[in-house]
Amino acid sequence: MLCKFCELEKPLIEAHIIAKCLLKPLMSPVGPIRSFSKDVSTFPKRLPSGVYDTEILCAECDNSFSPWEDYTAELLYETAQEHYKNAQNGYYIVPAFDYAKLKLCLLSILWRMSISDRPEFKNVSLGSRYEGLIHAMLTKKDAGDADIFSIAMLHLTDYVGSKSALGTRSQMHNNTTMYNLGLPGFVAVIKIGEKHHPHVFQTFIMKPEEPLFFGLKEFRLEDDWKPAFQQIWSKQRKK
Repeated sequence: MLCKFCELEKPLIEAHIIAKCLLKPLMSPVGPIRSFSKDVSTFPKRLPSGVYDTEILCAECDNSFSPWEDYTAELLYETAQEHYKNAQNGYYIVPAFDYAKLKLCLLSILWRMSISDRPEFKNVSLGSRYEGLIHAMLTKKDAGDADIFSIAMLHLTDYVGSKSALGTRSQMHNNTTMYNLGLPGFVAVIKIGEKHHPHVFQTFIMKPEEPLFFGLKEFRLEDDWKPAFQQIWSKQRKK
């Protein structure tokens, strides 16, 4: 089958959309990772190793993202946690980071979500133009300047947000599409496009050779999430 990254006919593998190293905070000996929906009629899905797609990548291309993923996992779940202890005024700073590795990792995840036909990512659709632009950036290992697909990082501080990975969804800001890419305990807010339009968190966007800002965000359960969580808790109490 055709690999969607190298565009060659090769055997395809079970390619994880979000690498297992980035899902480690959700893994527990008590039970597997589970996927929850706002639809109370939908039973939570067991995802022992996360979501993968068997129709997008060959092994070589999938492995090419690993250095970025390993770096990002270490940055978010080790380095950032140390600096989080010094947070004040709604944010904290990591003084030094690898801009290219972090940005390319996040863009590679969003790209995989967009090209995947998995139902979990049906709301992630970049279109051929932006899929192509990100594909070129990933191929060249070129993260571009700060305003090209600019990204701001949010650290979720509440109990639910800090112990879950929120689903990725889009929103509009000043006629510009933004994607909130959910990772365990964090959200990467990605502005779609190669031209300069102010990011909703413009002062926090990651920049080369500058400190990395993490905004602090409390995820409050929206009204449409409450029935799902109430049902889950009710079932747990009955066990």
